[in-house]
Amino acid sequence: MNIKILHSKHYAHNDIYILEIQNDKILINDNCEGLAQLNFHLDRETKIPLHSETIIYSVYKEFQGSKLLIYSPDQEEMIIINTNTGEN
Repeated sequence: MNIKILHSKHYAHNDIYILEIQNDKILINDNCEGLAQLNFHLDRETKIPLHSETIIYSVYKEFQGSKLLIYSPDQEEMIIINTNTGEN
C-alpha cells in the first residue's frame, strides 16, 4: 500500500491530541486554550477559546451540523460549542 502525503504542517509548541473532522474543517486542540479550526490545506482559519487549562478527553460531534460536545473530566464539565459561531 502506498500512502501519498498531500499536505503537512509543523505546529511548534502544540501537542496535538484531539483531531476531529466536521463538515469542511479539521479541529485540533490549541495548547489547552481551546480548539483551532484548520482547512484541508492545514491552514489555521479560526480559534475557538475555552476556559483556561481545559483538558479535552473526548469530542462528540453532531452528525450533520456544527455542534460539538467536549468532555473534560478534570474540570468536571461538558461544553457544547457551535463551531460556526464559536459560542458555548
